[in-house]
Amino acid sequence: MKTKSIPLGICKENFISYNALVVGQNKSDREHILRMLVGKEFSISSAVQTLKEASEELEDFYNTSKQPDILIADIELQGPSAILHLKKIRNYYPELKILVIHNESSKNLIQQVLDLRINSFDLKPIADRRLTRKLAQIFNRDELVPKEQEVYSKDKIINLKNLHIPTLPEVTFKVLRVDTNNPEVGWEELENIISPDKSIASSVIRLANSTHYGRSGKISTLQDAIQLLGVQNVKNLVFLLTKKNIYGRIRGRMYQKFLQELPILSALIAIDLADILHTKDLKKHLFLNCLLGRIGMMVFALNFHEQYKEVLRFYEFGIKNLVSTEKDRFNYDSQTLTIKVFNLWKMPDGFLRALQHKNFSKYDIPKVTIQDKITRLAEIFALRLIGVNLDKSEQKVLEKLLLDLDKPELVGMFSTEYYDLIQDHPLYTMAFG
Repeated sequence: MKTKSIPLGICKENFISYNALVVGQNKSDREHILRMLVGKEFSISSAVQTLKEASEELEDFYNTSKQPDILIADIELQGPSAILHLKKIRNYYPELKILVIHNESSKNLIQQVLDLRINSFDLKPIADRRLTRKLAQIFNRDELVPKEQEVYSKDKIINLKNLHIPTLPEVTFKVLRVDTNNPEVGWEELENIISPDKSIASSVIRLANSTHYGRSGKISTLQDAIQLLGVQNVKNLVFLLTKKNIYGRIRGRMYQKFLQELPILSALIAIDLADILHTKDLKKHLFLNCLLGRIGMMVFALNFHEQYKEVLRFYEFGIKNLVSTEKDRFNYDSQTLTIKVFNLWKMPDGFLRALQHKNFSKYDIPKVTIQDKITRLAEIFALRLIGVNLDKSEQKVLEKLLLDLDKPELVGMFSTEYYDLIQDHPLYTMAFG
C-alpha cells in the first residue's frame, strides 16, 4: 500500500490510529480541531477545557489503549499557569508529542513554549491546511504535507522550475544596462527607454518635483527630470517601482515590514552611511544592493505565503537568525535563492559579488569589503528601527562592525528621530504610495 493513501491519523507502521487529547476552553475552536482530527482518522482519547484536566486524563489513560500519542493544546484562555502545566506534562510524559496553539505571538511566549521542547507551535485562527501541515511534520508524514510545502527535491535542493519567479519587465532590464559612468550618453538613453512607459515617466517627474530636490512644480519634462536627478537616481527609482509592483501581490503586516519597508530603509541608510564613512563613490552600488539583495525573501513569500510568514515571525522576535530559521523550515535559505534569481535575471556580476558575503559572521569582518560592511550595517540599523529583535549572532556583528569602523556613535545617529525624518524621503514615500 502506498503510504500516501494511509490517512494522517493512522500509524503507517502498524495501521493503528493515533490517540489525540485535545485541550481548549473555547468550545467552537475545540470542536473545530476534533472535526479535523476525526476526518484524518485520529482516535480521540478525550477533549477537555483545561491543562489541569489534561494532566488528570493523561494519568488515567497511562498504559491503557487510550494513552494519547499527541496533545493538542489551545492555551489562549489558560492563563499564566499554562506554561507550568505544560512543563509538568512534558516532564512526566517525555515521549508525548505536543502541539501548542495560541492567538499571541510575543517573543516571550514563543520562547517559553520552545523551552518546553514541544513539537510544534501554531497561531490562531485555526486553519485546517496549516494544522495538517504541522501534524504531518510531527508524525514524519512528508508525503501528506500540502503541495505548496514541497519546495525541495530528494537532495533538498530547490528546483526553480517549481517556483513562481517574477520576470523583470523589459524596461527595467534595459535601464539596468545604462552606463552610469557616461552621464552625457546615459540620460539620453534613459529618456528613450523610459518615455514609452507613462507610469515610470510620471514617477520620475514626480520625484524630480519633490521638495527633496528643491524643484517643486518646476519640472515638466522627462528630459529635465533625468538631468536633475542624475542617471543613477533614476535607475534606483525604476528598480524601486519594479520591486513595488512585484511586492503588490503579497499582503500582510509582516510582509510589509520585511519586503517593503526593510529594503528601502536599508538602502537609504546605506547612502547616508556612505557619506559619513567618506565612501561616496560606492553610493550607486549600495542603494540597489540593499534594495534587491533580499529578493529571495520575496520569492519565498510569493510561493509559500503562510509558511514564510511564520519564518519571519520567529526572526522578528530574535529567536533565531534568518538563515537558520529558513533552513529549519525549508532546508534552504533566501540568500542562496537570491543568487539563483539574479542568475536567472542575468544581473551584472557586480550584483552577484555583493551577495557572496551578505550574511558574514563577526569572524569574517576583517576579510570583507567596506561595501559589504556598509550594506550589512545599514540592514542591521534598519531592522532595529522597524522593531526586529536582533539575535545574539547579529548583535555581535553590529558590535564588531562599529569597533572595526571606529564609529560607536553611529548607533545614536540611526535612532527613532532619524526614523521619523527618513519617512519623509520621497523614495521611502514612493515605496509605499
